Amino acid sequence: QNSTAYNLVSSGNHFDGDKRRSYAKTENAEIFFTIPEGDGSFKTVNAKNSQDVECFYRVIPDKGGQKGKLYFISGDYDLRALDNIDYYLNPVCEIQNISDRSFARKIIMTDPGSVIKRGDIWKIEENNKVKIKLV
Repeated sequence: QNSTAYNLVSSGNHFDGDKRRSYAKTENAEIFFTIPEGDGSFKTVNAKNSQDVECFYRVIPDKGGQKGKLYFISGDYDLRALDNIDYYLNPVCEIQNISDRSFARKIIMTDPGSVIKRGDIWKIEENNKVKIKLV
């Protein structure tokens, strides 16, 4: 089986010992990340197969598993992302109303971005960042 999810399990990177969880669901299983690297990439070694409270991003790979859509997940920690905008948002997001930053309390995604898989990373396509709005 050549699926990314299967390879992650077989390499031991994401097995937490809970045999009730199935990490090798499908080739196109969505994956979650906390924050991007400074260059707008997400390392697969940091991927999570289920969403936890500190996950800000979800990648849904296409059928081939080499490209995908990147989604921002709004939640209880939006203020943390706003306080650390250079690390959490700027590498992969296009902020449509940055001037409203000082009054914002929530982040809303208006359009997903596109990512491409290069080796063991998912990299944002520069001209197709996630579009977000601060509210």
